[in-house]
Amino acid sequence: MLARFKLRALSRMLPAAGYLCGERFTVADVLAGYSLRLALGVALVERDAIEPYFRRLVARDAARTARVFTGL
Repeated sequence: MLARFKLRALSRMLPAAGYLCGERFTVADVLAGYSLRLALGVALVERDAIEPYFRRLVARDAARTARVFTGL
């Protein structure tokens, strides 16, 4: 499945610290975060593979307010 391949490639390239474009949170992180959220919901990626990056996204005030990651 091509989607699974692309999502796994993305998960391997996630930064250990910061965001996709360094220390700045950008629209790239919004897109990646939403894609990863959907992928988690249908088991296309393993949570362990994206946990450090995903934890930073979930901790953002806007994400908590919007409840984007509620239930994951």
